[in-house]
Amino acid sequence: MILDVLVCMLLLHLFQLLTPFWWWILIIPLLFGLVIPRKPVRSFFTGAVSGGILWLVYSFYLKTGTSRIILDRISVMMGITELLILVITFLIAFLAAGSGSLSGTLIRVTISGRKLK
Repeated sequence: MILDVLVCMLLLHLFQLLTPFWWWILIIPLLFGLVIPRKPVRSFFTGAVSGGILWLVYSFYLKTGTSRIILDRISVMMGITELLILVITFLIAFLAAGSGSLSGTLIRVTISGRKLK
C-alpha cells in the first residue's frame, strides 16, 4: 500500500506542477482506481492518503513563503487559526482524492461485472 500511495502522490505532484488545474486531485486517483485492482476500502485510503498528504505538505510549503500573507488575512477574515485552515485543506484533499479513487475502483468492478467481496 505504501508503494501505491507514493506512486499516486508522485503522479499527482507531477500533473499539478505541469498544469494549472486543481482537479487532478480527483482525476489521477480515479485513473489509479480504474487501472490497479484493489478492494474498495484500500482504494479509498490509497487515494485519500496520497492526496491529503500532498496538499498538506504543499500548504506548509506555501505557508513558509510569500503566501503566508494570504493565509494570515484569510484566517483573520474567517476568525479561525492558520492551523485549522491547513487541517481543512487536508480534509478536502483527503476526501476528494479518496472519493476519486473509490469511484475508479467501483467503475472497474461495475464494468467487469464481478461482485465485491
